Amino acid sequence: MNLCSFNVKIYRRIVIFALSSFFFFSLFSPAFAGSNKAPDAKRAEVPLKLLYTNDIHSCLNGFTVSLASGATEEVGGIARIAAFAKKAREENGNTLLVSAGDSFQGTLFFNFFKGAAEFKTAAAAGYAVMCPGNHEFDEGASRLITLLKFQPFDFVNCNLEFDAALYPCAGCKIKPYAVKKIGGVKIAFIGAITKNLANVVDKKHMRGITVLDPLESIKRIMPEVEKNADMVILLSHMGYEADLEIAPKLDGVDIIIGGHSHTKLDGPVILQGAGGKPVAVCQAFEKGEFVGELNIAFDPAAKSVKLCGAKLNRMDKSIPKDAAVQQIVDKYAEKIAAEVMTEIGEAVKTLVGERDLVRSVETNLGDFLADILLQHSKADMAVVNGGSIRASIPKGVIKTADCINTFPFNQCMAILKIKGANIKKAFEYVAAQSFPQTATYWSNGRKNPAQFKTIVHPDGTFEEILMSQDGVFNKAGKFGGFLQVSRGMRVEYENGRLKNLLLNGQPLEDDKIYTLATSEFTSGGGDGLSSFCASEESVLGPNMTALFVEAVKALRIIDVDTENRIK
Repeated sequence: MNLCSFNVKIYRRIVIFALSSFFFFSLFSPAFAGSNKAPDAKRAEVPLKLLYTNDIHSCLNGFTVSLASGATEEVGGIARIAAFAKKAREENGNTLLVSAGDSFQGTLFFNFFKGAAEFKTAAAAGYAVMCPGNHEFDEGASRLITLLKFQPFDFVNCNLEFDAALYPCAGCKIKPYAVKKIGGVKIAFIGAITKNLANVVDKKHMRGITVLDPLESIKRIMPEVEKNADMVILLSHMGYEADLEIAPKLDGVDIIIGGHSHTKLDGPVILQGAGGKPVAVCQAFEKGEFVGELNIAFDPAAKSVKLCGAKLNRMDKSIPKDAAVQQIVDKYAEKIAAEVMTEIGEAVKTLVGERDLVRSVETNLGDFLADILLQHSKADMAVVNGGSIRASIPKGVIKTADCINTFPFNQCMAILKIKGANIKKAFEYVAAQSFPQTATYWSNGRKNPAQFKTIVHPDGTFEEILMSQDGVFNKAGKFGGFLQVSRGMRVEYENGRLKNLLLNGQPLEDDKIYTLATSEFTSGGGDGLSSFCASEESVLGPNMTALFVEAVKALRIIDVDTENRIK
């Protein structure tokens, strides 16, 4: 892959990873922000346009954001994406729209229709290829495969194996790769998902599914892919750091369209692949607020790929909504409104459920939800993983819909009998995953450099991220297993370690059996909290979202503050 003649900044840094090192080349071009330089006609280059989204999370009707002025604005929505893609196709017939996964989960569209609304509108918007994210398995693989039977787009993944006895149609609907021919150019799309899928999907939904190593799975099919394609694109639902890690090890992949980490990359990050040619890593934030755009010139004679422009297009009010697609959305929305727009309470202040906060600090909503589990279970303590909380509830009227949007997973409460030692292990894991340790610097350099990875962002800034023992890079606000805790618990973290864990002012005793309420997901070792699997006993209770709704109805006025439970 070549770059058009841009004024390109080049950052060349050695990246330390595990106990080995490799050279990491990043090219960030200001021209990527908006240039659409035409290909050289003398070489008969074929102009191609690739549009991409990731992590839309069922935001089919868009969502509201706050502006610096204090005003609000509606952005996103599948109808805007459809209209934008339609116009792009009219301007360049060699245009494809693709998704890097997690179309499901996050609004009532998923809670009510279990993926049908998301896939029907994606088909209407003209998506050509999609890959699964972890949330595509929130209702199980059988539901996903059933939905795919009726979709026109290709659905690709190369590193999942499905038990043929349990999922006889999986191989027919989920292919390792798909080839789309456009403008005479054959483009192969390979799909890959995080190798940690079993940690972020309910245990019961992983039955009969084996997660293979993504890199080895891609290498295994590359000879066949390259025979059938002129150009290769990886749709990755592995996360930005994982994409940065895998790109230099890939030979034959031109572009990675990523998802899972909800990263906003205004322009591609260019790395050197294993075969010596560049690999462009892209991602378009979340919820459909942006549609990523790559303008590509393909030279049929040289079989070369050239990036001629890249940008993120914001789906704001300047983008009209496609009427036909919006009509589909409205029909689904009408069915939801009839059932869930009932007012059930009032929030005296905002109940904070923002992603980066509930995954890194105590919030009043986290406290409230943990206390609901504590009250209903009569357990000694209760914990709620931050990743299960998906939105804040603003000050004012609370509707049933707000509770479902905020706490959407169809999870039962689980009540465990578990030793104090295993509870402490869970919090020690949270500490290691959530809070990077402070780097120790000597006058002549960094101590223990192999523990850190340097990330170069598109704006040229550098960031150092601690590598955990399992090779996963985490930062505060990223780990979905961060635990919100119930009244009576006190947790203190320091420099990536658990400093104190108290219950009613006393340290937990290692051999004492406690009762602990949490979600079915967390009790099964979700988010890597495997020590919860060592419980002496586990009993399932009521649906947790239903408990949330009933608690709001019962209290009517919700006025909660944080209580310094987590430091």
